[in-house]
Amino acid sequence: LDGTVSCPHCNAIQAFDAVLGLDQENASGRERLADVILERALAAEHDGKRELAAELVERLPVGSVQHTRWHAPGALSLRTTPSVSVSLAQYVQDSTTFRYTLDEPRVLGDTPLGPVELAQGSYQLSLRLSDALTIAYPLMIGRGEALALDLALPRPESVPEGFVYIPEGRFLFGSPDDELVRRFFSTPPQHVVETGPYLIARHGTTYAEWLAFLRALPVGERAPYFPGDNTLAVAEAGIRLSVEEDIWRLTITAGEKTYTAIAGQPLIYTERSVNAQQDWLQMPVSGIDVPSAERYLAWLDGTGRVPGARLCTDWEWERSTRGADGRRYPHGERLQAADANIHDTYGKPSAVGPDEVGLHPASRSPFGLDDTAGNVFEWVSSSLATGDHVIRGGSFAYDDVMAVPVNRTVSPPETRDSTVGLRVCATPQK
Repeated sequence: LDGTVSCPHCNAIQAFDAVLGLDQENASGRERLADVILERALAAEHDGKRELAAELVERLPVGSVQHTRWHAPGALSLRTTPSVSVSLAQYVQDSTTFRYTLDEPRVLGDTPLGPVELAQGSYQLSLRLSDALTIAYPLMIGRGEALALDLALPRPESVPEGFVYIPEGRFLFGSPDDELVRRFFSTPPQHVVETGPYLIARHGTTYAEWLAFLRALPVGERAPYFPGDNTLAVAEAGIRLSVEEDIWRLTITAGEKTYTAIAGQPLIYTERSVNAQQDWLQMPVSGIDVPSAERYLAWLDGTGRVPGARLCTDWEWERSTRGADGRRYPHGERLQAADANIHDTYGKPSAVGPDEVGLHPASRSPFGLDDTAGNVFEWVSSSLATGDHVIRGGSFAYDDVMAVPVNRTVSPPETRDSTVGLRVCATPQK
């Protein structure tokens, strides 16, 4: 092993290999060495250290029992209610950009299906429910695994416009990094968890959607729900929404610059060379606390706009963002400045601020969600501690390190910050 990947057992493996080099006929010793290499590779994979696992496996003799065990395929069986037509594509990571892309899909046919033999790896099923609705289903197949899925799918008309239906399933939650990194992000070691079915919005709640809520309230009840920041710390931008004689105005402070526009007029970031003109009504609302978010969600549910509307949970939010395979970012292992709206995207503090939702499709998640690695953080309810509320995602005011989907910040529910908004989840209706 060349020392490029941390491996506490590699020196011992190298020493054993060197000794065996002096005795080329020692078949028993080589078998024992292969067993150790396989054991170490499996442990590295379990801990999320994929590069180390791959490096170890390269030392296994091709055709050996251990090499065959490592590459053993799995099998997928699939039932759905109702029956749907299914296609399948495998995720492939580009060795230069570290992005995950899907290879050419193959049609599997109508459910029920299987067992279908698949090489271990990360895949995406496409479940065609109707001409207007195809459901994405990212999944991982383990070596030698017989995975049987039985999915209940929704009526197409029960999925609100702008929402994605996520069937029940498993994914990798948490971080594969060491304890110091995990403590920084307030997340547990990476492990498999399962969620039930749920609905989640493709993008964060926009000012246009929030204004519809405010306008529906009696004038005297609106004040507590106006976005604004009262806990601004590291962020270099502030926001204020105001209204006078039914003319709504958004004001954004970025460094020493202040940008403002009324509804119907574009907001113009004069310090930007790209994406300077924005329809601020299509920006994600921010500066809202949990009580405001919950009142908004109750309004969505009560009016029938989004039946069952509620806060997403930790597990739901992270699964929607990363898919099934534990990737570092929604689209791959690295986040470039142009992939999302983060602090470095526009080059200077006076240019930071929210963008229209969906403006950075390069970092779209496997389930089709936008802005989960930037723009604004989003409130969720904790899956780890009952009653806690957590801020997830990245934002325009922080760098790529903070934009990893595993990043969790437990925060008081009354927190209002210019970088924190909301993405709606909902419980599927029967």
